[in-house]
Amino acid sequence: MLRTAKRIALATMAGSGLTAVVARSSWRQRRLLVLCYHGVSLADEHEWNPELYVTSMRLRERLELLRGLRATIVPLAEGMRRLREGTLPPRAVSLTFDDGAADFRLQCGSSARGV
Repeated sequence: MLRTAKRIALATMAGSGLTAVVARSSWRQRRLLVLCYHGVSLADEHEWNPELYVTSMRLRERLELLRGLRATIVPLAEGMRRLREGTLPPRAVSLTFDDGAADFRLQCGSSARGV
């Protein structure tokens, strides 16, 4: 039920233009967005555990979205340092993969380099 409410709230915000306003705000410019992933499906992991796995196609779509939003991808350590220093670049985003498993290297190497 909470997931459904979250999705409705996010869709309402996006439809009203609120997410675009927040994305361009000075509030957002002073923050580091950290996108956390567990793994990328090698086969059907995303079907039996969608909370933890994304497909390589879905990840590529998300990376393209970040590119379209002109997000600045920064390594997490650099992002944290620059956040403390107040020198974050516009629309700073860090991507993390919590296990660093082989699925990331096999599925995402070329996608991640393209951003």
